Amino acid sequence: MQVNGRERDTMFPRIASYIPQADIMHAHLTVKETITFNYRMKNAPPKFFTLELRLKLLDLILEDVGLLSVKVSDCH
Repeated sequence: MQVNGRERDTMFPRIASYIPQADIMHAHLTVKETITFNYRMKNAPPKFFTLELRLKLLDLILEDVGLLSVKVSDCH
């Protein structure tokens, strides 16, 4: 893959981003699944991140935005 005629390099994450085209939550996804999807589209977790660490981080994000009480379920 090339960006501006050059091979993709470490600058790519700084100049590119995932932006959903609609700011809605899909009816078939829980709040946590929606946040997880959007987070994973933008951020590649470090290799040392275990599933437990990822779930804790997502809970912190949900807590920060006031959605922890409506997350419904954990997802992987």
